[in-house]
Amino acid sequence: MEIGTHVGASTVHIAAALTNGARAHPPRLVTVDIQDVNDSPDSVWRQAGLAKSPKQMVDELNVTIEVTFVTDNSRHFFANNKETFDFIFLDGDHAAETVYEEIVSALDAINANGLIVLHDYFPGGRPLWPDGSVLSGPFTATEKLRSTGAAIKVIPLGSLPWATKRDSNLTSLAVIAK
Repeated sequence: MEIGTHVGASTVHIAAALTNGARAHPPRLVTVDIQDVNDSPDSVWRQAGLAKSPKQMVDELNVTIEVTFVTDNSRHFFANNKETFDFIFLDGDHAAETVYEEIVSALDAINANGLIVLHDYFPGGRPLWPDGSVLSGPFTATEKLRSTGAAIKVIPLGSLPWATKRDSNLTSLAVIAK
């Protein structure tokens, strides 16, 4: 499950990753965004000048997985969700209050041994890159959770063995573990 489809870059990578490995049932991906990411005239992919919508890009992968695009905010989605997931990627609204609620909801919706990955986590609220930019919401949300006694551990991925962005191998991805 993914919160924050945007232009579909992560959606396509998650869908491609789900095609690997033998499973008893075909994998399913649910991706949630507050906007219609595929068909709206003002969809972000159109505004960015991209040639294809997230759905079109997934369709071109020719994968045998079910991808469901949901237009909803994360709070409403989680409040009405009855499914559990093996993987939840949180990359929607980066406001601390929203991320806090998303993590709490994700902890309820994740299967045992599942994985929650948080995007734009800046350890200590400090910049990772020389430009000094920081999105503080994810860090603030995790600190609030821990201060309330939530038994979580946030594991920043830090440096990766491949190039990421801004001429570095740094990433703002972090794993949330119970």
